Amino acid sequence: MGHEVAIIGNHNLNFKNLKMLAQELSQRFTIRVDYGYIDQYEFDENGVKQEPSYQNIVLGSIPHANSDNILWISDEFYPMQKLLQNHGDQYIELPYFQNQNPYFQEFEHAKSSHYYHLHNLHEDYVYGYIQNDCFINRYSCYDPRWWSFCRNFMESDDILNRDRSALQDFREEVFGLHSLLGGDIAYYYDNQCDIEALTYEFYPWHMFTQEIDRQYKDGVVHITDFLETERLLPRSTYPKVFYDDFQDLSKKITS
Repeated sequence: MGHEVAIIGNHNLNFKNLKMLAQELSQRFTIRVDYGYIDQYEFDENGVKQEPSYQNIVLGSIPHANSDNILWISDEFYPMQKLLQNHGDQYIELPYFQNQNPYFQEFEHAKSSHYYHLHNLHEDYVYGYIQNDCFINRYSCYDPRWWSFCRNFMESDDILNRDRSALQDFREEVFGLHSLLGGDIAYYYDNQCDIEALTYEFYPWHMFTQEIDRQYKDGVVHITDFLETERLLPRSTYPKVFYDDFQDLSKKITS
């Protein structure tokens, strides 16, 4: 498996209410939005063992004139939160959970977190995941992959590494999508490094950034600062994580 450029950023969507989130996304994407959950777990709403259908269960829809294009929002914690709402921690006494609980971690996260999957059904591509006030971008892709991404910022004898058009095209795409969601900061990192594990903790944005600062304080490259100074890193020093506030791209829009 190759090393890909993973992306996480902030957003300003109302993520605590599924219907309101759908309404906001319909307005911002100018698109019809269906929302609900996927029948993907081995227990039903009564905590009884079932065979999941893996079908989308639609709870509601936000119509739009652009109705041929549909954004599907799946609430990944909906089944857990319904059981917790009806039974609290006593859900473990329901039939399916009496002798096993392979979803214990999901239930624990569902008590205080929100987790949504954004999927364009018409074009069949995934935008990413909303985890509380974080957005995990699965749409934007830097085709040359992680090590080539790093070499944009490092000393090199290879003239190809000095052509940053692919980097800028990638950043502009990320900026466009994240701006649509109300985000103004993104981190780029190797999808096979320890940072990926942080996304499984469902930290709110401020705690995620604190963890980045604590663990990688001396290994963070600020992209807009770099573009101003052009201070290349030694060819043997691969960065751990990149911070992007898109200031250069924002200035292009406002100028």
